[in-house]
Amino acid sequence: MSFKLFFASTFGLIKSTAKIEKAYEAILADYRMFSEFEKSKEHKEYHELEVLVNSPTFKHLKTEIQHLVLKGSKEDAELKELKKLDGNSHLRKFYTTLKSEELKRFGKIAETGLVDKFRALKKYVEGSDFQNEKKKAEVKGKKKFETTDAYTKLQEFKQLQTSDDLKFYLSFEKSAERRNYEHMKNSAERKQFEELQKISDTLKMASKNSKEASQLIEYKKLEKNGRLQRFYTTQKSEGLKRYGKITEYGLADKFQALKKYVQGPDFQNEKKKAEIEGKREFETTEAFAKQKEYRHLQDSDDVKFYLNFEKSSAYKNYLLMKDSPERKRLEELQKITSTDEFKARVIYLEDKQKWEKTEESVKEKRFGEMQKLPLVINFLKYKHSNSFDFFRKWDLVFEDRFDTVKLDNQKWITQSHWASKTLGQNFSQVGDLNTFTDGKNISVDGKSLKIEVRKEKAKGMQWRIPFGFVEQDYDYTSGIVSTAALEWWKHGILEAKVRYSPSAHLVDALYLLGEESSPQINLVEMGVKNRLGILSKSDSGIHEDCEIINGLKTGEFYIFRLEWTTHSLVWTINERVMLTVNHNIPAFKMHLNAASIVVSEPTDIMPHRFEIDWIRFYQPAKE
Repeated sequence: MSFKLFFASTFGLIKSTAKIEKAYEAILADYRMFSEFEKSKEHKEYHELEVLVNSPTFKHLKTEIQHLVLKGSKEDAELKELKKLDGNSHLRKFYTTLKSEELKRFGKIAETGLVDKFRALKKYVEGSDFQNEKKKAEVKGKKKFETTDAYTKLQEFKQLQTSDDLKFYLSFEKSAERRNYEHMKNSAERKQFEELQKISDTLKMASKNSKEASQLIEYKKLEKNGRLQRFYTTQKSEGLKRYGKITEYGLADKFQALKKYVQGPDFQNEKKKAEIEGKREFETTEAFAKQKEYRHLQDSDDVKFYLNFEKSSAYKNYLLMKDSPERKRLEELQKITSTDEFKARVIYLEDKQKWEKTEESVKEKRFGEMQKLPLVINFLKYKHSNSFDFFRKWDLVFEDRFDTVKLDNQKWITQSHWASKTLGQNFSQVGDLNTFTDGKNISVDGKSLKIEVRKEKAKGMQWRIPFGFVEQDYDYTSGIVSTAALEWWKHGILEAKVRYSPSAHLVDALYLLGEESSPQINLVEMGVKNRLGILSKSDSGIHEDCEIINGLKTGEFYIFRLEWTTHSLVWTINERVMLTVNHNIPAFKMHLNAASIVVSEPTDIMPHRFEIDWIRFYQPAKE
């Protein structure tokens, strides 16, 4: 028993066949998917999209578009400015006036020159030339009036009107003092008081309950009467005396007579005659004609409207805003914002899906969708990995999974190379207890290849020196398969999944041979000896460079592998290196064989089966 193999097997240092297969199948499937994608149009598309989407230019464009919003943009500023100007009360009032019928009428009146003519006449009528002309006519009328008796009486009236005596007279006549005097002068109170005053001394001597006593009380009461007291004060005053003298002179009567005349119709007729004559004199002048025209225009509805509108706040605002920077900017913004280009730009800036609507976004979306495809996911997983190095370095030139219901005759023959080449049928060597049938002991059930050793009578050929091929009776039959007619290789990797089920009386072998029977490279040999390695014949006998594999578990499948290069032969079992040979390395093409040989009388239950699940051969990839 190989202690090394026994130790590795005992302590779980040999990997699970199932796990190795599962990992291989998974990585192979991924590799095939990877390779398929690499050669596909989808890969070309994905690569182009990847370069595009990951480029600084694309990222910058995406960031720029995604950050484009109306708020804070030039368009936003222009819309806000427009809104502010739209709300400007002066501008709103301006446009109301601009569209009004009043402004239209105002303009039409201005075009006629009517107001200019009115203003020229107004300037003249209110100027010194007009006043001088008018004054001349008035002076003529005034001089004519001054020659009349009415004018003389007017002057006398004015002179009296300014007289101090008359002023005093009129003032005293209206005074409360005079009214009280006139009221009390003939009053019962005064009469009674003066009668009692005459007998006041007698009354003072009367008894308390007499009539005289009662009269005394009345006397004292009248004595205290304020109106009587003021009467007697006025009676003694200088003012009453002056008033009396002026009355005696008849000054007031004369004044009243003149006043009555001056305010009467005769005087007014005299004055009016003079004024009419002065007016007639003026009406003959050019100044009067201009005044008349001025007054006519002054009464004109158009002129009145024009002057009122001109003074209005609406027109003043109109003039203020007509050529203003605000109006200019408003109309500029209205023009800018009304264009289809501006409106489209605003819609674009407000569109939260603007990036999604770009051709670049469609490509980005396609790139994202492709990243979810199994082919792409697999590609990305291994893009920068060395997991596929084996498949890149080695080409699978031969494989049989035995997943059909019969042996593939495009890969195998059921004779050995020498049997096929020489006799045309199988033959056995001296010492072999079996004859090889031509495929009858070979079966494929869709799962594995089975070479079956049966205990049964059969005739077969045997190579016996010096007689050559001799027919022989055998108690056992077996089988052999070979690639000799079809596949020969020089250097590469041979691997096979084989059930380890040795029988001490048989030899089950999977091996490589060239044109000669030596050297023989055993991928695996089970039975009398459980080993792997290379066997070489020489004059001194058979030289063995082998490793015993007794430590494997009977009935289990193992993956046996041989890597054959120009410098070495390396055997592994389930990826664990078992043997390395660095000398006498075959440098010629070899073919693969699998056979079971009976070398001693079996004691095991028959039939015996040598089972191979699959076989693969790789050669270095062509660059």
